[in-house]
Amino acid sequence: MKRCFLFFIYAICCLSIVPTTLAHSGFTGAETTRNVTTTPDTSIDIPGVKKIRVLLEEHPDNKETKFLIKSNNGFVLTSPIDSENSAFCHEGELRLLCKKQRLYMCCADGRYHRIKYQSIEIGDPDNKLTFNGHTYQGSIIIRFDETKQTTLVINKLPLEDYVYGVVHWESIPSWPQGMQKVQAIISRTYAVFLMQQARLRNPRFKYFDIKNTNLHQVYNGWHNYKSLRRAIDETSNLILTYKGNIALTMFDICCGGSIPGKMRNRDVSKPYLCRDQRCTYCKNAPSYQWKEDLHVTNFIKGLKKAPQLKNRFKKMGAGLASIKITDTDHSGIVQWIRLVDSNKRTFKLSGVELRSTFITRVKSLSFSVKLIRDRIVISGHGHGHQQGMCQWGAKELIDRGWSVKSILSFYYPGTRLSRLL
Repeated sequence: MKRCFLFFIYAICCLSIVPTTLAHSGFTGAETTRNVTTTPDTSIDIPGVKKIRVLLEEHPDNKETKFLIKSNNGFVLTSPIDSENSAFCHEGELRLLCKKQRLYMCCADGRYHRIKYQSIEIGDPDNKLTFNGHTYQGSIIIRFDETKQTTLVINKLPLEDYVYGVVHWESIPSWPQGMQKVQAIISRTYAVFLMQQARLRNPRFKYFDIKNTNLHQVYNGWHNYKSLRRAIDETSNLILTYKGNIALTMFDICCGGSIPGKMRNRDVSKPYLCRDQRCTYCKNAPSYQWKEDLHVTNFIKGLKKAPQLKNRFKKMGAGLASIKITDTDHSGIVQWIRLVDSNKRTFKLSGVELRSTFITRVKSLSFSVKLIRDRIVISGHGHGHQQGMCQWGAKELIDRGWSVKSILSFYYPGTRLSRLL
């Protein structure tokens, strides 16, 4: 019994805990039988990708951070060093504190007591934990990143459960079942690609595989949309590959009719992202055409406040004499913009810099710009990076009767549908 509690210092006497092992904790993420209705072309074996580690939060270690995790069935607390040993806590809430690379647990006496190790894995016998208002399957790991001096909160769970969570946030749940299957395959492939790349090339990702924001894919845990679960089950373990390698299946909400193959900055090493056929199927999307009106004063303030631009634009005058796009590529993506202020000084701004500064207003890099008195009018097409799959276009193709495989082939030419072994 003693060795089951090696990773606690004070918790034995403060919490209602009994020893257990992972083999009997219900915390194993057992496989279920899947009914796969979309036939793959081939199969591929990639070790270690059936479970994924998702970064939920990251906090600077020089500040005290408290975490509250809830469960209806108690907690399985696991030593990160000796994973065969674990302990069971009957409490419904687990309170942790992190500071200066030390972990503390709130015990029955209401005080925080230090845990011996610098990380802890927390599971639930029923495979559901609540953290920050969201329910997560699998386990939650709290640990330190010595390189960045930060505290990480990570959700470790089966890949299929992760995809189930992602599809809810990256798609529209009311869309047809066929579209949910397309999204499931794309999101699963994207996750596996990042998992593989992160583990091979980037030591920064040794503790996690993917982030839970739109930098990668939006993920906020478990939900209860049964139609989405059916889409995951019926495409279980299906991904896209290109010449035996995992495809980078980028996607956005609306391409606006852009042709990725004509983009100047296209990645020629990934020809499946260089589609030379125009998608004309997203014209009913709300963001197919858009227009934004920015006051010149607010526009200049935005440039001066942007961390990556403030040094370049700190001497810019309060007014704007002209603004003109000076370079676009053959797909209509804006490359460079020239601005002349009220003092006749000239400034150069890239399309990417403009969009990143006003990301909630400028929806894509396909736009025109006009100066009308004290207003800057930006009119554009599409929403997102305009590469890979167009979600509104794919949904329209489902409505027209296209198959899942045909849609994937259109948006990712040359790829094959493969099953993860």
